[in-house]
Amino acid sequence: MLDEWTLEISQPDAEYVPHYLIRLNADGTMNFRAEDGSWLDYTYTIDATHFSFTYTGTGLSSSGTYVIDGDKLIFSEENDVN
Repeated sequence: MLDEWTLEISQPDAEYVPHYLIRLNADGTMNFRAEDGSWLDYTYTIDATHFSFTYTGTGLSSSGTYVIDGDKLIFSEENDVN
């Protein structure tokens, strides 16, 4: 799983599906290329079915299931119901 990927974030009923370039590193960090071309630092965990990442600058995180399609990691966010 370590390498450079295209991250596609799919959300229910969304017309626009964003794509981002990410790098998964062996130390549990993920570099995420922002729309302005800068790189943001995240931490991540991944197992056979779930992918979770947290932005180190704010602590905001997202998690969900994923599938692999070629060099794309297609991520489906899970929403918490409160």
